[in-house]
Amino acid sequence: MLNLIRIKIRQLQIGKCNNGGEEYTIGKYGHGKRSKNGRRLVTFGLQNKLSILNTFYKKKETKKWTWISPNGLYKNEIDFVMSNNIKVFKNISIIQNLNFNSDHRMVCATLTCDNIKRNRRWQNNSSALMCTGNSDTLINNLTSLVERFEGKTIPIKEKYKKTANILKTEIRKINKRVTSTETQQLLEERKKLLEIRENSQERRNKIIEVSKKINESIRKDRKIKRQKTLEKHIERTGGIKKAMKELNDKNEWMLKVKTKNRNHTSKRPEILKIATD
Repeated sequence: MLNLIRIKIRQLQIGKCNNGGEEYTIGKYGHGKRSKNGRRLVTFGLQNKLSILNTFYKKKETKKWTWISPNGLYKNEIDFVMSNNIKVFKNISIIQNLNFNSDHRMVCATLTCDNIKRNRRWQNNSSALMCTGNSDTLINNLTSLVERFEGKTIPIKEKYKKTANILKTEIRKINKRVTSTETQQLLEERKKLLEIRENSQERRNKIIEVSKKINESIRKDRKIKRQKTLEKHIERTGGIKKAMKELNDKNEWMLKVKTKNRNHTSKRPEILKIATD
């Protein structure tokens, strides 16, 4: 079982490995002087057999910090990824150009996993081509394509390419945008501001102002989407049960479970053990 934890603590410095049994928890590329919160994090890792993955990959100093102070003068690495199985990770990096108004940079962990081979006999690829757009347009486009192929000697690769392009064009209609055109324009405007390499108060104020407009626009878009989804399912079924299921985009956290002794526990290790048993 792979346990993955993302840690964020202000004023946290891990420091370098002391070679006192910390080799599993801290890698070769820790830096700075270990702080009080850093000692707590290292102790937590040692007690739970977790590795602080940020210290196992060699990176430039400019690609390690994850938090910047409001005045832009101080930078620190306070976001860490910890795991009990370092072998499944290929890399830990920082996403620098994230279109979001934040004083943090996102930590990205790259996993290495083998693809699961499936038996072709039991695959149903027709569901992957499910179309929510205009089916008549798709049929007409494919029919006209077949008619153009008749009586001509065209390589099979070219036939495949043209057919695939028509299908891809139609399938794109499935990707319904939740955000409106206005929100997209505001996101593009903030992206351009974030790309400017200038640490001025005027630029920061503009980013804050645009971010507020983005938040208001996104809330408006979500409200409209919710209303349309409810209306759609009420017209179809007369209820909102399926609408609430479609709108729910998260899994509820299991707060407690019943043990064999019919008692309840809310501790995560005990819940995992009960589920495993």
